[in-house]
Amino acid sequence: SLAVAARQGRLHRNFQGYTTGGELDLLGIGPTAISMFNNLYCQNHRNLRTWSGALERGELPVERGLRVEDPEVIERRELIREVMCHFRVGLELDRFQQEWSDLQALAMDGLVRLNREGNRGQVDVTASGRWLIRTVAAVFDPAQRRQASGSRLV
Repeated sequence: SLAVAARQGRLHRNFQGYTTGGELDLLGIGPTAISMFNNLYCQNHRNLRTWSGALERGELPVERGLRVEDPEVIERRELIREVMCHFRVGLELDRFQQEWSDLQALAMDGLVRLNREGNRGQVDVTASGRWLIRTVAAVFDPAQRRQASGSRLV
């Protein structure tokens, strides 16, 4: 079903991996489970006693949560989802100059093909690039840029 969805352009991705279900709400049940509702993520208590104690008191057994409200973070997540699910993404080059420069290096390695028309850039992941799709997607994640992680390609 994932291969069919990919061919039909219906493949999606969330924090758990690839899915055909689109942007569904996910309710995590049990200790350590993670839930996702729109732009809200929460994780249940990791300790079984703490988790069950919360339920016994009629409370949600949530230990921590994160609400994503920054429009830039939401936009970048969509770019990452687009490139990882459809192996292509369009960019406004005046807003993503650093990313375009990074993508040019990946193009020299044969991982992507780039096409520029005025201020728009089109990124198409090559067959070889699909094997290293996380490397391509990392271009759009500023946190990846800040991490010192040695060679990006193995």
